[in-house]
Amino acid sequence: MRKDWDGAAHLVGRMSVWLGLVLVLFGFARAASLYAQSHRGLETLATIDATASSRMVSGGWIDLTWRDDAGAIKRASAVQVSSSLARKLRLGSALARTHLRIRYLPDDDRAAVLVVEDIPERMKSAAGLAIAGFVAISAGSLLVLGLMLSGHMPTTLPSADRRWSTQDMAQTEKGP
Repeated sequence: MRKDWDGAAHLVGRMSVWLGLVLVLFGFARAASLYAQSHRGLETLATIDATASSRMVSGGWIDLTWRDDAGAIKRASAVQVSSSLARKLRLGSALARTHLRIRYLPDDDRAAVLVVEDIPERMKSAAGLAIAGFVAISAGSLLVLGLMLSGHMPTTLPSADRRWSTQDMAQTEKGP
């Protein structure tokens, strides 16, 4: 029965390391994307549309309207904002503020609009993903290393065409 637990612990450790790698990569990619987006384009003052108050949910979306350099009216719907900014913008069922500073690309209408005030909060959330990934990698590595050092882990891996099972573990402990 102990060998079954060791195999399960080994599997959990390895999966934790892989999940951690995915979280770290996603967190770093998100932070890099936000950083690049926050340093490109033009900054202007946008008006929050009246319809945004009914669409805005905790950690949700707002609709914005602004004038570009040429004086043309631009619109962006479903601009993502963090839950902390969404709470600041709401006063009961009404809007607490009517204007926000945004950053947008004037040549690309499909590019995402970024609320300037929300950049630090969204960077913190991306960094949180990377930190969670590092914690998962560390925990998984310590679990697998602990199994190796205690002698409860097989020294060889099963062949690629067979599944990892207790029979494989028993065979590696006995030898061929």
